[in-house]
Amino acid sequence: FTRCVTNHALIGEYQERFNLGECDNSCSCGAPMQTRSHLLSACPNLIHTKALLHDHRIPTMAPRSIERLISFLQDNPSAFAFQPELP
Repeated sequence: FTRCVTNHALIGEYQERFNLGECDNSCSCGAPMQTRSHLLSACPNLIHTKALLHDHRIPTMAPRSIERLISFLQDNPSAFAFQPELP
């Protein structure tokens, strides 16, 4: 949860921001950059059952948004985990 909200997960945009060497910042689905917004709303490799957030760049802390985010993370436990790539 915290990695998603703070945008501090080992995904493409994080690797680029912290210049983590020779990393492939693309998503395993073929998107050119793996971003939090992409994972939350568009990645076909993940389960998207509900609309999550109005603005994926700045997550809102409204109770309904938190519930939806928690549901998304439960459905997709590796989405923001520190792993090399998504399933």
